[in-house]
Amino acid sequence: MKKVSVALIMFLAIGAVSRAQQQVVAPSLKRTSTTARPDRCATVQYMHQLYKQAGITNADASFETWIGQKIMEKKKLGTLGTIINYQVPVIFHIVHQGTAVGTGDNLSQARIQSQLAQLNKDFANLSNSPYGVASTTGLIFNLAQTDPNGLNLAEPGIHRVNATTDLTSLPAPPYSMNDFDTYGKPNSIWNPAKYLNIWIAPLSGGILGYSTFPVQSGLPGLSTGETDQNAGVVVVPSSVGSLVTPNGSCLGDGNIMGKTLTHEMGHFFGLRHIWGDATCGTDYCDDTPIHQDANYGTFSHPKSNSCGTLDEMFENYMDYTDDVQLNTFTANQVDRMQVVMLNSPRRTVLANSSVGVVNFTSNLVAFVGCGSSLTESETGTTGDPLRYHDLKITIAVEDRASGPATLTIGASGTATSGVDYTLLTPTVSFATGEGSKEVVIRIWDDGIVEPSESVTLSYVISGTGVVASPTQQVFTVNITDDDTYTIAQSSITLLNQDFETSVSGWTTLSNVTNPVNGFTVGQGATGFTGNSAYISNNRSLGATAPNTYTIDDAPDGSLSVISSPLINATGLSNLKLAYKWKCVGEKDADGIWDYGTIMTAPSTNALGFTSVPGAPSLVSNPDVIADNYSFPASYNNSSFYLGFYWENDNNTGTQPPLAVDELVITADGKKIEQTVNSNRGNNVPASTKVDFTSVQDGEIITTITDATASIGTVSTVVLQAGTTQVNITTPKGTYKRSAKVIKITPQTTYTGTAKVTLYFTQAEISVWNSSRSQLKVMQVNDGVDLSVGVNNSNAKILTPTVDDQLTAKGYISYTVTVTGFSQFFVVEPTTALPVKLISFTAKPAAATIQLQWATANEINNKGFFVERSTDGANFSSLGFVNSKVTAGYSGNTDYAYTDANVSLGTIYYYRLKQQDVDGNFTYSPVRSASLAPMTARFNVFPNPASGSTRLMPSKNMQASVQLINQTGQILKFWPRQNMTVAGVELALPALPAGIYTLRLIEDANISTQKITIQ
Repeated sequence: MKKVSVALIMFLAIGAVSRAQQQVVAPSLKRTSTTARPDRCATVQYMHQLYKQAGITNADASFETWIGQKIMEKKKLGTLGTIINYQVPVIFHIVHQGTAVGTGDNLSQARIQSQLAQLNKDFANLSNSPYGVASTTGLIFNLAQTDPNGLNLAEPGIHRVNATTDLTSLPAPPYSMNDFDTYGKPNSIWNPAKYLNIWIAPLSGGILGYSTFPVQSGLPGLSTGETDQNAGVVVVPSSVGSLVTPNGSCLGDGNIMGKTLTHEMGHFFGLRHIWGDATCGTDYCDDTPIHQDANYGTFSHPKSNSCGTLDEMFENYMDYTDDVQLNTFTANQVDRMQVVMLNSPRRTVLANSSVGVVNFTSNLVAFVGCGSSLTESETGTTGDPLRYHDLKITIAVEDRASGPATLTIGASGTATSGVDYTLLTPTVSFATGEGSKEVVIRIWDDGIVEPSESVTLSYVISGTGVVASPTQQVFTVNITDDDTYTIAQSSITLLNQDFETSVSGWTTLSNVTNPVNGFTVGQGATGFTGNSAYISNNRSLGATAPNTYTIDDAPDGSLSVISSPLINATGLSNLKLAYKWKCVGEKDADGIWDYGTIMTAPSTNALGFTSVPGAPSLVSNPDVIADNYSFPASYNNSSFYLGFYWENDNNTGTQPPLAVDELVITADGKKIEQTVNSNRGNNVPASTKVDFTSVQDGEIITTITDATASIGTVSTVVLQAGTTQVNITTPKGTYKRSAKVIKITPQTTYTGTAKVTLYFTQAEISVWNSSRSQLKVMQVNDGVDLSVGVNNSNAKILTPTVDDQLTAKGYISYTVTVTGFSQFFVVEPTTALPVKLISFTAKPAAATIQLQWATANEINNKGFFVERSTDGANFSSLGFVNSKVTAGYSGNTDYAYTDANVSLGTIYYYRLKQQDVDGNFTYSPVRSASLAPMTARFNVFPNPASGSTRLMPSKNMQASVQLINQTGQILKFWPRQNMTVAGVELALPALPAGIYTLRLIEDANISTQKITIQ
């Protein structure tokens, strides 16, 4: 039997699955395995191996007793914490395979120098530690000037070792620790009492480095395994570099910036791993918090653990964090190193070595990061009302500044300054000897769905203390959006496949041409209802194919996947898979050989299936099992293909193979906020859609869209909450409102319009039953006590657009257009306020009186009776004006009425009688107006007249003329024209004989004369 390791499957062809026929697929399939990330440091394993070889027991405890006593002695003398500077000569043994300098493992002199600069920087506490307990160590490393024969080295501090000629007993690289200690170190080490030996060599097993541990005495039985033949540090070539000149891109490897050597040197001078090489262990330093375990990668604060630690010091050099994040030795760690330098063999004498040293410094300055860019989510962690988080970008000198210098930071890119980000440090200044600074960008978290945007930082140097590095002079931050989501109070089903009616979009994949074993769809697997998808060795039989497999399907066995259509989880989270399965397969005491599991492939590569994290092993269950799998958070807001995988070897087998059915994938959307005092602030630009999700739990409060102008900063809060109906009283009566009230507050006065959307869950809206789609929205001024009552001076009733998603997604929303922001809630459909009369005027205009009025908040308004009086007490109706509004309206409505039957000199009184559709009515205030009498300013001749007459004004003017009967009816109108004192001829219409009136209208001046028509 053979053990098969499954990690990545690359399929080269696919074929459509149908119930009638399965197409032959995939002529070739490549399998590769992955290795779990190993310890980056093997010092502990190495030293325990040395203890065992030397027959030493309790070496760790003995050493800690010894160093503890030495620390107490220094404390009693008052010298604990006193830093003694030590100049330590180092020699880098570069082990290579005969390649040219600067190629392969034969690293260049510049690479070694940059590593030394990083080492000195780290040990001098110049790497920008955020901790007050961080301390310089007093250890200064210099390149050895001479070799063991006293000859000057052509490359100070470097000894190039050609393994093919100088270490012929050493097996081919990469080297195991045992081989390198047996054949490599003894044949290349220089006197460890004069040189600190550092080997750069490729190591096997994923190890990045290891070191010998200091001994407390040279006496037999007290050694900790370090000898003159092995004392020193080993690191792999890929780790050698600095923050300013990394050895490649840390996007694929986080340990390329020289911190591996810093870590191993910590061991060389007596430091333990920060987690104490045990769960919640100790490193014997009181100023380092207890760590639960080693940390890999990068982290953000706070990082708590089950040991009771509220926040871990993952920046400590003695953790396994990526190089870009390591920056701290603490004072207690320095105490240990100082004690070791004072007392431990092969350490106490190093500072007095006679080999000579060459000091290397570098004042190259560059942005520090994984390559020249990083991707950062906009998600805010602090701020009120606007949320943000501050991103710190390190700008570092490779060693330290040689003099004062100032860097002016520039920012460009597609992101908008002041909206998407703010550069908080437009300049940074280095004093002589300083090594690192931070450029801080404040990234604002908005509620706008938008594409990724970028900020590119650059710098201009003033002063001579630093010099621009050849690389990393610019740094780009790609800001990703966190506002793409689907609103859903209930779970959304993304996949529901029982293989009964349709398998459209499903495909099968295999590793050989014309495989015998593979997935089919039919009824061959017992225990399921109807069809299932299963492995069969006779798929040509279609629906009746048996649930059995052939052992020797291919020389190496067979692999097969059944793949789903694309699963689109954009905007969704908490993905879960429910499924039923059965599988026996081959399993014995040596392992699992024939089995199934769950896989996924990214949307960009339908053939790139990989095992899901925590993938279940589907084997050894002859009965149908209902099972569940929860996808990790990395699947949130993604698209992928789901696959069920089968593998068997070609040795033996146990029937039946894998069968699956009733596959259901569900996911959660953004839920509706239902908790009082949940709040959120956002900036609202013009013509955008801004979602407000609560700071407390990220659930949605409200949405503002289509603002006619930029509103600026807006705060929202769930002011009241609940699932009941609450009374709201208006002058029209008492009505029902929602218990939930949303308050929206702009920081500055906003006079434009915008749309507001209110969201309600099934629980919050169910009390309204079938009337939910007819509910209105009420807007009430801030500061109004809703329990006292509202009126048309402080409230509006708005008719919303309703989006009922209760069945599909478990919520309903109401969207209204508003002018201003305040308190919002829904009310029952019949809720009414008196019509709000904004203005009402009566003014003379020519020979009429013009009435004008404006309203707001009309609802259930039938219209207006226009009433007139000549004594201010007894009114009669002139006419009726219909309401222009048939539903609730948030804006103003203008009306006008002309009273033409008026006489000069009479004062008229007007009022409006507003009538609701139910017959209720309200009177407006009374307004008055009159046409003032004028002295005659024209004559007519002849008078009496027949057919025509001549009108002669008292002066030249522009005027119009009306002919009016005795009831005030206008019978003839002559438009405005130029008139002179000589007069204008007026053709009279054919009218019954009688007395009429000619009215001369010059702007607001009116004159009349009686005329007799014969």
